[in-house]
Amino acid sequence: MKHTHHHLLISLSIMVTLFVVSLYFYVSSSVHSMTDAVISAREEVASLQSKNSKDELLKKLNADSSAEWERLYSAFVPVNNVVPFIETLESLGPRAGGQVTVASIDSTIPGDGSLAKNGYVNAKVTARGSWGSVFKILQLAENLPYKTTISNVRMDLTTSEGSKQHTEWTASFDISAIKSI
Repeated sequence: MKHTHHHLLISLSIMVTLFVVSLYFYVSSSVHSMTDAVISAREEVASLQSKNSKDELLKKLNADSSAEWERLYSAFVPVNNVVPFIETLESLGPRAGGQVTVASIDSTIPGDGSLAKNGYVNAKVTARGSWGSVFKILQLAENLPYKTTISNVRMDLTTSEGSKQHTEWTASFDISAIKSI
C-alpha cells in the first residue's frame, strides 16, 4: 500500500506541475500581448500628440502671419476689381501736380491650361506737366502698392509758340500689374 501511495502522489504532483507550467505560459503570453498593445497604444498617442502639436504650430504660424498674408495679397490686382488700380493710376497726376490719362487697359489670363492662377493688367498711360511733375508721376507709378512693371517709357518736350512761351513735358509708358485670380 505504501507503494501505491507514492504513485498517486507522483501522478498528482506531475499533473499539478503541468497545470502550473501551462498556467505560467498562458499568463506570460497574455502579459506579452498586453504589453505589446500598451506599447502600440502609447506610440499612437505620441504620434497623435506630435501631429496635434504640429497642427497647432501651423495654426499659430498662420495666425501670426495673417497681416503679412494680407500685405502680400494687396500687391496683386484683384481679378474682379480692376477699378481701384485704374483709379490709383489716375490719382498720380493730382498728387504730383500733373495730369495722367489712362489711354487703354487690357487684361490677360493664362489660357494654356496650366496651373498658373495669375494674369496681368496692362495699361498705356500718358502723363503731362512740368519736368518735375512728370518725373514725380513716374516715381509714384514705380512705387504703387502693386507688383508692377513699367516699360516703353518715352519723354517728350512740347513748346507752344505765341505771346507766352509754354513748355510741357509728356511721358508715355506701359505699366503691367500682376492680377490675382
